[in-house]
Amino acid sequence: QDVDIAMSTVLELGHAERDGLAAQACDGFAGEIVQTDDQELAGATKWFEAAARRFELLGGKLESLEGRTVDGTDFDWAAYRDKVVLIYFCSNPSSLCRAEMAAIKAYYDVYHDRGFEVVEISSDGNRQALQDLLVKEQSPWAILHDADTDGMHPIAKYYGITTGPKAFLIDQAGTVVSIRARGGQLPKLLKELLGPSYGHGKALAMAGRWEELAANFEKVVKINPEN
Repeated sequence: QDVDIAMSTVLELGHAERDGLAAQACDGFAGEIVQTDDQELAGATKWFEAAARRFELLGGKLESLEGRTVDGTDFDWAAYRDKVVLIYFCSNPSSLCRAEMAAIKAYYDVYHDRGFEVVEISSDGNRQALQDLLVKEQSPWAILHDADTDGMHPIAKYYGITTGPKAFLIDQAGTVVSIRARGGQLPKLLKELLGPSYGHGKALAMAGRWEELAANFEKVVKINPEN
């Protein structure tokens, strides 16, 4: 029961975006749990340590990201240098993940030419179902999946992410600028880093690239329907 209360405290601090306090709480709670053969307590210690890593990410560098994509190739994090990268943790059967993915795809369509990339880290337990879904949806970004686990991806475990969706945003310098880059936060952050969603249209018009301008307008309307 004490462990449950400790975990709830950490989660509440995280929801309040008190990341420094949340990390300190994780370190403190992990230190209070002595070495034990109790698997539940040992698992709690690992979760506190992992969650502390996540809360300490903001403002730091994400030096490495390792894994294999769904097609079995090694992921090359170095290829994303100088890009704005959304690292999106999800489980595709989740309706919330699927709904957010549609919004992310709209932002990707608008900002990709300006240096926006997405890396999806899938915690799907059914690899075949994931592959079937990808064939249907044709996701344009890299998707990491580990076929040798129970579904929860090792990177998700490393940062204490047990449920999705969660999202980190990395800027062009490789700095983690958000560990909550979801919902209304993502477009605000993209505007700060890459400019307004409609800014690319002016350059296309000045260059006389009318077909591209029309296509760009359609993309922008999807994410700014009120305009």
